[in-house]
Amino acid sequence: MNLINEFKNALSLKEFELLLGENKVIHDLHYKKFDPDQSKLSLIRSLGNIKILVITEPWCGDSLASLPVLIKMGEINISWEIRILLRDENTDLMDKFLTNGGSAIPVFLFLADDGSLISKWGPRPEKVQAIFKAHRERIESGEIDRKEVYLKLRKFYAVNRGKEIMNTIVDLLVKQKT
Repeated sequence: MNLINEFKNALSLKEFELLLGENKVIHDLHYKKFDPDQSKLSLIRSLGNIKILVITEPWCGDSLASLPVLIKMGEINISWEIRILLRDENTDLMDKFLTNGGSAIPVFLFLADDGSLISKWGPRPEKVQAIFKAHRERIESGEIDRKEVYLKLRKFYAVNRGKEIMNTIVDLLVKQKT
């Protein structure tokens, strides 16, 4: 699958950040608090040129935590280029990258220079997904409010400071490279 046209027509990071509104505060907090694993910095730099097409929306809580990590990783490896597509304006593309049949976001599409798909990541690290899965039945039965579960997810992101997101992405890209 080649996504070079979608990548070229996507929003820049600056254009997307203008859409964040009041969520920019949360986005910026995750950016400032991200504490990269120092042992992975040279590995990130060694991954070479990668175009990253992110499918998301400005209101997405998982994106507010993970996109700042990706941005910082792109500052470590300056040959990375990140662009954003809004999910609700690109449903045809989103439908090609569903998670368990749903249009969960964010989705990070890692592309070669020619736009061919290298790998996909999202919508959240497995450890965070496990928190959500552990409460899914209780949410569906009305025993617990979805907002309570999202608070647990936000707490994980705040305490972890992006390490799990970074490690998951690095491990995925290294595996694809070998």
